[in-house]
Amino acid sequence: MAHNLLRAAGALASAFHAKATNTTIRSHLVHIPARIARSARRLTLHLHRR
Repeated sequence: MAHNLLRAAGALASAFHAKATNTTIRSHLVHIPARIARSARRLTLHLHRR
């Protein structure tokens, strides 16, 4: 099931990711560095600009 979800996410992301392997999809789409911050009982996800 996880394989199928990764393939679907890759197909939706771009043509490159539609043909990419699961390892590439995980490293480009799933393992995105971010910082979680709390403010006023809300969680905010700060992503890097690059």
